[in-house]
Amino acid sequence: QDALSTPSNVYGMFSNADLEFEDAIDKDGQAYPLTQGTFIKYLESDDRELRASAFRNVYKAYGAHNNTLGATLAGEVKKNVFNARTHHYRSARERALSNNHIPEAVYDNLIKTVHKYLPLLHRYTKLRQELLGLDDLKMYDLYTPLVKDVKFEMPYEEAKSWMLKALEPMGEEYLNVVKEGLDNRWVDVYENKGKRSGGYSSGGHLTNPFI
Repeated sequence: QDALSTPSNVYGMFSNADLEFEDAIDKDGQAYPLTQGTFIKYLESDDRELRASAFRNVYKAYGAHNNTLGATLAGEVKKNVFNARTHHYRSARERALSNNHIPEAVYDNLIKTVHKYLPLLHRYTKLRQELLGLDDLKMYDLYTPLVKDVKFEMPYEEAKSWMLKALEPMGEEYLNVVKEGLDNRWVDVYENKGKRSGGYSSGGHLTNPFI
């Protein structure tokens, strides 16, 4: 199983640890460190120059390694085909969906329904373009808030207090476990070079769970 995980592991190490991005530059020429963790934050900025710079620099870095990424993808496809054939599935798709007991008909219906309602998405993007006052809507314009002058940030300590308050109905024993994790650094909170993007929880039977 470890051998079959090689394509995914290679991509994870490449994308989260080895890949480096040029700084994102705002409209005033100010440079900002660009990482997997800060990318979406910059795409949410009301500074279009910063959004565009972040977007281009991320995909420029990936684009410089097209051959490596292509070979990694090919390895993943071959792994999926191997798994399907080994376990006597008709296709890699059927094998993948079987992990969660999802019939292929459900998947097909999902795709069909998405296509059916694409005009609503197109209507939304047109409205976004108009509200942002843009001549041409780009991918880096899809995350910035439509409502101007409204900025919301919640410090980590404040978020912790809200979370503990929300979990009070779970009981004291449950809360004590959560507090223990928060107080003993089970959560890796802040951005750092080489840190894996997104939010994940992992741990073994001999360790505490880490987020």
